[in-house]
Amino acid sequence: MAAQRTYTTHPLVLRRVTVRRVHEVTPRMRRVVLGGDQLGPFTRDGVRHPAFAAPGFDDHVKVILAADGDVRAALPAQLPHGVEWTPAEHRLTRDYTPRRVDAEAGEFDLDFVVHGDGPAAAWAASARVGDELWFVGPKSSLRLPEGLDWILL
Repeated sequence: MAAQRTYTTHPLVLRRVTVRRVHEVTPRMRRVVLGGDQLGPFTRDGVRHPAFAAPGFDDHVKVILAADGDVRAALPAQLPHGVEWTPAEHRLTRDYTPRRVDAEAGEFDLDFVVHGDGPAAAWAASARVGDELWFVGPKSSLRLPEGLDWILL
């Protein structure tokens, strides 16, 4: 019998984090360590949101950027059970897989390829401790099966 992967859905929550550390992994790869109170359970507008979780090896979060620099105008609306992607002419989003999640420390890592002048690459190239970043997700996780001696991906 084939091993099954456990599928979990997560409520979509808009979260604000700040840059805690930046590491140059290679000349073109930058690891940004993000953290903040909104990685734990928190309340916004009277709605309690769960802690951030990304247990799957290939989970992804949607980073929200703004072409005109006004990221708050680009944010989706947080609803009690998800987000509404309102029209935002200058919204830019990019998907990234968390490299490491440390729930105890309240932080996670995103790796950015620093190339050209794309919006995420430009943000990562200029990221400094204290800078803010908004993201949504992951919306689901697909865990690797447990109790196996090996797995072919």
